[in-house]
Parts: sequence; C-alpha cells; structure tokens
Amino acid sequence: MSVFCAPVSARGRKWQVRSPANVPINSYSLPSGALVHPSVVDIVARRGFTDMSAYFEPSLRNLMPNPSSMTGMDEATKLFCEAVSSGRRIAILGDYDVDGATSTATLLRYLRLIGTTDAIFHIPQRLTEGYGPNIPAVESLYEQGARLLMIVDSGTTAFGPIERAVELGMNVIVLDHHEPPPDGILPPAVIVNPKRTEDDGSLSYLCTAGLAMMFLVSVNRYLRAENFFDERGVNEPALQNLMGLTALGTVADLVPLIGLNRAFVTLGLSRMSSIPGIQALSDARQETEFSEKTCGFVFGPCINAGGRISDTRQGSLLLSTDDLDEAKTIAERLVALNNERKDMQTAMTDACIDSLSKTELSDVIVVHNEEWHPGVVGLVASRILDQFDRSAVVIGAGGKGSGRAVGGFNIGQAFMSAVEKGFLIKGGGHAAAGGLTLQPGMLEAFSHHMNEAAEGCERPPATVDVAWSIRDLSLDVVEGFEYMAPFGMGNEKPRIAVVDGIIQGIRILKEAHISGFLVLPDGSARVKFILFYAVRTPLGDAICNAEGNFADMMGQLSLNTYNGVTSVQLVPTDVMIGGKATASY
Repeated sequence: MSVFCAPVSARGRKWQVRSPANVPINSYSLPSGALVHPSVVDIVARRGFTDMSAYFEPSLRNLMPNPSSMTGMDEATKLFCEAVSSGRRIAILGDYDVDGATSTATLLRYLRLIGTTDAIFHIPQRLTEGYGPNIPAVESLYEQGARLLMIVDSGTTAFGPIERAVELGMNVIVLDHHEPPPDGILPPAVIVNPKRTEDDGSLSYLCTAGLAMMFLVSVNRYLRAENFFDERGVNEPALQNLMGLTALGTVADLVPLIGLNRAFVTLGLSRMSSIPGIQALSDARQETEFSEKTCGFVFGPCINAGGRISDTRQGSLLLSTDDLDEAKTIAERLVALNNERKDMQTAMTDACIDSLSKTELSDVIVVHNEEWHPGVVGLVASRILDQFDRSAVVIGAGGKGSGRAVGGFNIGQAFMSAVEKGFLIKGGGHAAAGGLTLQPGMLEAFSHHMNEAAEGCERPPATVDVAWSIRDLSLDVVEGFEYMAPFGMGNEKPRIAVVDGIIQGIRILKEAHISGFLVLPDGSARVKFILFYAVRTPLGDAICNAEGNFADMMGQLSLNTYNGVTSVQLVPTDVMIGGKATASY
C-alpha cells in the first residue's frame, strides 16, 4: 500500500521507498567520540552498506585490494618499471576531461619524483583530433623518442592507433575504465581495465584517476623489491601526496563514491592543496574549501574549460607543473575560459528555452544551431533536461552534438541505431548520455527517429531513502547527514519524502525562486521548502497551483540559519499532489 497522497508525481513518476535493512539499527560511534544518529545509520543500511566502519571510516589500509588481482596489472607494472630503469622515454597520451588530466598529471608527477624527467604527454585537441588516441599523435610521440606509450582514460577500443604504435616498435600500456568491445577482443596492448571480462567486476566503479593510483601502488612495490630506490638514491614516493589528484578526478568523473573511491576521496581532499596547480586554481577562484562540492562545481569545471573551448593541454599542464608562476598563469587562464564557457552556455540555454517555450514539446527535444560551440552542447542538453524534464539532444557547429536522457530511455542505444539508419555519421554512448555527429540534411529524420525510439519507454520509479512526517525532521538528524560524506554518484545526499503535509505560504523570490511551507493538517509542525530557479518550470508551476492541497515532497534536507535561528529546510525535486485540504494553517 502506498504511503503517498497520489499514485503519480507532478513529474510523472511513481515513488518507492527503500526497504528497511534486516539488521538492528543503532547509533554508530566514531573515533572522535561523536555518535552518528540511528536515523542516519538506518539510511546507510537501507542503501545496502553492511560494514559501517568501512563506510563511516574509509581507509586505504582496509579497502585497497592487491593491485595484482587486476588482469594485466603485473605485466603493465613490469613494462613501466623496465622502461624507467633502462631510460627508455615514456609518453602519456591522455584525455581532455578532468579524469584524463588528473591521471596524466599523477603519472608525470610520479615519474619526476623517481628521477625520470624526460617523459612527454599529449592530449588530443577536441575539435581537430576528437576523442581518444589517433595515429598522427602516436607517430608524433614516437618521433619525439617515446618507446613506451601509456594511454590513460581511453584506449580500450583504439585498435588502429595501438596497432600503429606496435608497428613502430613501441610497447603500449592502457589504463582505462571505459567499456571493452562486446566481443571481448582487445587491441595489442597491456590493458588494465576493471571492466575486462577476465576481471570479477568488483572494481568496475573506479575511474582512471583511481586506476592510476592503484597502478602506482603496484609500481612502488615492484621498484622497492628491485632495490631501485636505494640504488638510485631517491626516496620512495609517498603516494598519499598525489591523492589530491585522485580525489579530484574521482569526484569530477561522476563515478560511484563507494568502496575504494570513498577512501581515495576522503584521504585526497585534505591533500589537494599540496598540488601547486590545484592551490593556484583555489587562489584564482578565491575558494579556500577543498571538498567534493568544490571538486565538482569549482575546480573541475575550470579544468574542463580548456578541453571544452580551448587548448586541451592546459588542465594537464596545470596539474603537473611545480612552477608556481606557471601554475598561477594557467589557473587564471582557465578561470577566464570557464567564465567564457559559462556565458556561452547561458546564452545557448536561454536561446533554447525561449524557442522551446513557444512550441509543443516532444518526448525527445532535438535542437540544432551551427553557431553553437560543440564543447558546450552537452552542458546545455543537461540544462534542457532539467528545465523540461525531457530527454534532450543539442547539436552545434559541424553537426557535433550531445544528448542527455531521462530514466528509462537508452539514448546511447538510440544514437547507435541512428548511425545504422544513416541519420548520423557517428554516435553512441550509454543509457543516460551520448555524443553524435549529424549527417547533413538529416535533422528532421533524426528527430523523428529519436522520438520513435522513446515511444513506450516507461520511466523507472524514483527511489527515496525514507518517508518521514514533518514532525520527524530534527536538527540533529539533518546535521548527522554530514557523517555520510563524501557525497557523489552512488552516495548521494539523502533523498527524503516528507509526507502528510499541506502546501501553504507560496512566495516568488527575485522572480526566479519559489518558497513556501509544508504544514501538518493540525498545524503542529511545518517545514519550509524552497525551489531555486523554478519559476515557469513544470515542477514550480505544479507546486504554485497546489497551494492548499495535501502534498508529499521528495528532496534534500538542509539546515538554514536566519536571524540567528537554525531550522530544517527542504529543497524539493518532485511532489505528489493530493486533494484540497478542508483547513489551512
């Protein structure tokens, strides 16, 4: 039997509450002496976490597996260490996102720490080279003297470039976390990828920044056994000093913050300032906090900005340099580029919203403008999805586009079938997101195809951690949510359904935001809610039109202090609207 006041929400979703864990729920005592509230422990247990010490006190000592358990790790380690010992030049071919930049910088910094100062790197330019390794880049690195090629954050399906590298006599190592080919056949390289069919999948949640750290754990162990550090007179690198890069890459790549990733991020956040480039970015942004929030919304976007609209090398250069002046210069340039990117994104988003607001919307929104920068279309697609709660495809200059999908619709699969039908030159991705290049003259046919593909797709139920009455909301419980940090994919902030209330006191703030109260029918308790930038959105309209109705709201709870008084506040992401209440408070 449903605990909610309506069968379907304003966003057309059913809701389901996580089942209680079949274990006793008690408070959890932290080493500091603090107690985690039982209601917080209950949420963690409902999410399927059974080892509370590993969850609330993540440590590498307890969570780091033996790197040799991964297919290819020992062979990759031996190849790398032999190249270091023999003085063979190493080249790193990375990617232009944050995971690629942090992985590239981690390896470059490690090599310098052990005395290898001639390593080189290449990041493909987004607009001229595209994603992943390419043959001209491989040949250029070879001509520069590289004999060991390390491909990071791509390469698992790069047959042509890797085959060319092998033809030239290069050894090739791939550290990657992207999906292998369906047939399991891999390029002729030593490939370390937790998604390989030979592995058990227990580490498939790692991004390449995490893989690079595991790889260096293996390298340190190998070189120690070979007496490398003693013979060369260098100190064994303290890998924890590089984990600020691991934390940044892990958070920014939106991989699940579970297991080993929780340990990487927990340990790495406190060490981010030891990386000169991150500290320079902190100074340039005047941001003193190093947290999962600033990784995802402050530092990550700046590093990505170079890859999106300018020189893709800048992120890796920033994170690998020890020259403070150079770090300052690059950081300021990336901040300026990110501001330019934000202006570009806002203009594109506003143009889309203005145009779409005047038309009847289809299930999949497809928009195209040759004046739009291809490096920003994915961000705009995300905003369109948020605004209209529909799958969105945004296509820019050269027919290059990106799509974001609502739950239940596999947009990557739809792109691949569009390639087969000749609507796209290329396209693919996964269920939630994908990229494409439009075949000239095929916009209308492609749009029709996408909407046909979405027909009959049923959106999965939205899952809430718990359903609480307004009177269950307390300062100490909401304060205790912080013990669940770091938050991110796979460990989101608690999603709570606040039930059995009446919507009252709707106000429009600054012509953009909506606030009000959810009040118990007897008037004995209430909670304030606020929706940011919700005016003229489907959810905002639904709530504004339901004043005086019974309602259940799904969202995140936080503490809000105003005039010295702290109270619980709800930021809704959806609402169930019931009938009109007979009394209001």
